[in-house]
Amino acid sequence: MVRHLLTTAIVALSVSTSAMAQDAFSVADAQLNQNYQALMNQLPVSAQESLRDTQRLWLRYNDANCELKLILDEKAFTSCKTDATLQRARELANLLLVFAQDAPQVSPAFVAEMKEVLTNLEAISTSPEEGIYWPGGSAHTIVTQLLKKVGMNYVVQQYGQPIFVKGPHTEEVVDLESTAEFGYYDPAFLSWLNQQLDTLLADQEFIDSTEPMIDRYLLSTVELYLASFYYLQHNPEIRDGLMLEYLTKYQHGTLDENHHMAFFVPSLRRENPRWDGKTTDERYIWYYPEAETQFDWILTRMNKEWEYVPVGSALMFWMRRAIDGTDQQFVDLFTKFYQGYDAEKYERNIDQRLFTAPKNLPFGEIQF
Repeated sequence: MVRHLLTTAIVALSVSTSAMAQDAFSVADAQLNQNYQALMNQLPVSAQESLRDTQRLWLRYNDANCELKLILDEKAFTSCKTDATLQRARELANLLLVFAQDAPQVSPAFVAEMKEVLTNLEAISTSPEEGIYWPGGSAHTIVTQLLKKVGMNYVVQQYGQPIFVKGPHTEEVVDLESTAEFGYYDPAFLSWLNQQLDTLLADQEFIDSTEPMIDRYLLSTVELYLASFYYLQHNPEIRDGLMLEYLTKYQHGTLDENHHMAFFVPSLRRENPRWDGKTTDERYIWYYPEAETQFDWILTRMNKEWEYVPVGSALMFWMRRAIDGTDQQFVDLFTKFYQGYDAEKYERNIDQRLFTAPKNLPFGEIQF
């Protein structure tokens, strides 16, 4: 499970490291307060005092623990506060999910509708103006395509309440153009979606009949997102640097217009100067320069394996899910879907893969 660990890593921004760390803590503290108040509103009066006392004890412990780390290493103080605050925010979010009203149960109509859509994925067209890859593409692409067949309002109606608890989205439109905010998923919605997925995957005849279609249109994207998650998990310095930069831009309301797609993650591929302009073999048209950092190494590897799926989209997706606390729920959903369709491929491409970037990069062109 990804822990929301933020450090005072040096990143290329026009503000000081200490200021960035403080921004990260401000975001974490705001999320903690929001989750605390939401949980307080859900609890019966008899339990509110217990939560209040527990939170006060946690605050005292956290202050004392981070003060101790300050004595040992003054640079660790702000990082300690941020780490612990985000972890506590997640604990409260999990408690909120437990004490919230039970999510609606399986919706046969919704499951039937999703089966119909997944059976006819090839019928969902795109226009050049959309500028998206299909088959393949990012999670944004897949959601956009699916919502062409089942509107956002239909999903909300089937679930019974709004999907997002915060952000620019409405009950009819998913707005990914905001540079000031993004959608915070309702954890209960993801639990409900998990129930629907269980029902869908239990239909083996449906799985067998749609496997070629799902493999072509969806599995490569699911695989990329899972790989991105584990690359971030197993390379904490890179993850913390990305998270800190994202949090700082989010806090200042300066996210790029395409922050949901390729935020500070350009493709590392280069056009082969020896290309004759005619050969269509991708291995000849493009080449990947030598990776000089661990981050370059990860990007090179990911861009090479998932050429037509935006790598930046996957990395930034996990930044947002770490902030709204739903990262593990999404990992569970993606894993269940992938294994439901191809357990052997999952074991080979995800479960048995090493996601740690090498400490010492090899000299010359990296071979995979």
